[in-house]
Amino acid sequence: TPEERENFIDKLAAFGKDFRKIASFLDHKTTADCIEFYYKNHKSDCFERTRKKSEYSKQAKVCSANTY
Repeated sequence: TPEERENFIDKLAAFGKDFRKIASFLDHKTTADCIEFYYKNHKSDCFERTRKKSEYSKQAKVCSANTY
């Protein structure tokens, strides 16, 4: 459902690829269901928000590593 999709994307942004934890928030979905959904849809536009968020965290780690 659209609500489950939105919830999945929010939890993915929060927990990364911890599909077991994400599945615990989704009624009637298993870890395998979450993994299948992710890999079938991860290149679609609905995942844009999670990609941008992870890019920012990677940039922050690089910037903090480069301080003198």
